[in-house]
Amino acid sequence: MKQEGDLLKTVTEKVREGIRKFAEETTGWTVSNRRIRTILVHTSRHNVGNIKIEIGKYVDSRMSDTPNEEVMAIFESNAFLVCTPNRGVLRGMPYLYGKDEVYKVEEIE
Repeated sequence: MKQEGDLLKTVTEKVREGIRKFAEETTGWTVSNRRIRTILVHTSRHNVGNIKIEIGKYVDSRMSDTPNEEVMAIFESNAFLVCTPNRGVLRGMPYLYGKDEVYKVEEIE
């Protein structure tokens, strides 16, 4: 089992920057370089309520159309962008969470 934070060490700045640029291309938005580790989200989608989304952890299966995928990056733009291998890293749009849904942001130190 992976140690917490292993993925943070694996995703180098160069790779992270590539993911950020891909997010800009797929959304058409300017994406901040803010280094986000975790977001806490309150959403009414699928009656989920409060969820914690963190780099290196799996996306909550109730919110995922690609189960068992780790979050590789989180960015801020017009919305918060949650990137997994099949949603925002290798292909496709990231998961989008509105700024009104996100009630706490923790940055990478």
